[in-house]
Formats: sequence, structure tokens, C-alpha cells
Amino acid sequence: MDVLERVRDIDLNDPTISDEINTARQALLREISREGRTTRQARRRRWIGATGLVAGVAATAVVINVLVPAQIDPAAAAVLEDAADVTINAIDTTLAPGQYLRIQTDSDDLWRWDVDMGDEAWERFNNGNRGDAEAGVIVQETRVLYVPADRSADWIWDWSADPQVIAVYGTRTDEATADWGAQANASDSGYWPDLQALPGGAIPAAEGDSHQYLLDGYRPFYDEMPHDPQALLNWFRAHSGDPDVSDQWVVDAMADVLTANLMPAELRAAVLRALALVPGIRISEVTGTATTLEYQSGDWLFTRTTLITLDTELGMITSLAQATTNNIGGSGNIPGSVPDSRTIVTTTVVDSAPTP
Repeated sequence: MDVLERVRDIDLNDPTISDEINTARQALLREISREGRTTRQARRRRWIGATGLVAGVAATAVVINVLVPAQIDPAAAAVLEDAADVTINAIDTTLAPGQYLRIQTDSDDLWRWDVDMGDEAWERFNNGNRGDAEAGVIVQETRVLYVPADRSADWIWDWSADPQVIAVYGTRTDEATADWGAQANASDSGYWPDLQALPGGAIPAAEGDSHQYLLDGYRPFYDEMPHDPQALLNWFRAHSGDPDVSDQWVVDAMADVLTANLMPAELRAAVLRALALVPGIRISEVTGTATTLEYQSGDWLFTRTTLITLDTELGMITSLAQATTNNIGGSGNIPGSVPDSRTIVTTTVVDSAPTP
């Protein structure tokens, strides 16, 4: 048994383990995880990887009781610490004048179809409980954002791609697919332009609305957000708007801002390190350079699961999936492995953007 295994085997619930020993344990694990990074970083070349823009994941506080008392997982914390180191050194892409950061977001959303909900097509998609659904329809929407080298200039937002049904589940999929097409055609009013120029990344507000709506919504708070990980975690908890909010809201908020990948590099690294301090995050899967972290919360009735996939070579979140399932059960027409939403993000540097 090596040193790392001995340290990980320390029982955090042992009453004889003091806070000081536990703190030292976490620090030692971080240092052990850093061994070999220098060699790997020397081989890293200038890159443009996968990232993205996720809108409004944590717009509302999620109040859910934690299933069991959670602890900080040293392995997950080490992955996030490593990603933070890479972020500082590699993630900040410098654009030449006239170039754009092209951020493509592919969002897959589950539409639950319940024949008992009403007579109109849109009404049959109005049930939030997947256990009652006779069918589920996965709809993919693709949006592309062009962020200029000069971020005070116009950002170009491309909504021209039509939504597509990419998967169906259940016993009445033909009816559900037809209903989705009918309600989609009825709701397409053409109000939202396919291609928009947004000065400085700000979405125009309605007449009389003085609020500033930004694609990178945390921009007004960059100066006040602490760079110390524990202080930043406390900052997110305080800004949840609810003193009783669980860390589920914090995880969603941090994942939201990290997938957007538009904040300064040092602050992105601090958010990754703050995420490492959230009890309950664990490693779910490792495939090559992709590591998926899982966070669960809930109670006797519902379980909410968040899956965050990190490219550890790039220090970037490449996928964010979330699902809420009913623990009592239901029809079983929609597999539990199908998330309510999944966002895949890809970023490249381009020399031009479409003109609205």
C-alpha cells in the first residue's frame, strides 16, 4: 500500500481525527496529485478545446435536502485542483484583432409526454414528472456565439439552426413526436431573430426595463468575487438568495459559470478550486482525458443528479447533464439514465463571424 492509499484510507468519521489532521490530509492529497504535472504541462501545446455557454442553470435556488451526510472526496478534489492549474496556464486564449471565439452549444432537453394532461398538443408536455409519462422526446437545439477579441464590440448570436428530435422513448413515441412538431410550429412566432448583434454581449431589454442582461451573467460580480477557494464557496452560498439552500444550487451555479468559460482565467481557476470543496462531489467515470464528476441531492421522493465532465488536459468543462428522478417509480417509459438536460460545448477560434 502506497502513501496515497494510506492517506485516503483515513476514516473521516473517526471521532479521533481532529480538524487539523483532516486539513493536513487534504493538503497532502493535493500535493500528491500534483506530482508529475510539470512534465505533463511541458508537453501541452497551445490549444483550442471544448467549452460553452449555459444559460440560467442556477437562476432559481434549488432547495433539496442532502441524501446522506457528505464528505469531500479527495480523488474528485484532486481532479479539480489539477484542472485549475491547467486553466491558469493554458485556457486563456489570446485572440488577434478581428478574430472571434466561436462557442457552439448543443443542448438536449427531455420533453415528457403525458396523454392525460390535456387536449392540446402543448398541454401533453406539461407534466414535470417523468414517472407519469407515456413517452419522452429528446430535442436538440444548437446555438453559436461569436465573442470578438474586443469584448466591448458586438457579440454575434446565431439561433438559425432548427430544433431537432434526436431520440424518443416510451410506448407512444409516434404521438409524442407529432405533438412536439405541432406545438413547436405553433409557438414559433419569429419574435427572436435568427442572427443578432449584441453590443458587449448584452441582450436588449424590453422597453422600460433598466436591467442589464449579459450572456456572461456573472460579469458584474467579477471584481467582488474572492479568489480564495473557501471564501469563493461562501460567496456562492451567500448569493443563492436562500439561507436554507443546499449545495445543489452552488454546484449548478459554478458549473454554469465554468461552462460559459468567459470569466478571467484566475477566477475560473478559483471557481474550480471552490467546487473541489463542496462535500459530496465524486468521480463517476474516467475515459481518457475526460473525467465525469457526479453530485446528488434529494430526499425520500426525488433525487437530483448533476454530471460534470472535465477535459483534464484542457482544464475545461465539456459536458453538463442534470436529471431529477422520482424515487417512488412510475411508468418506466423513460430510462433513469436519460438526463432532463445535457449541454455539450465546443470552442474554436475563427477569423470572421456572420453578419446580421
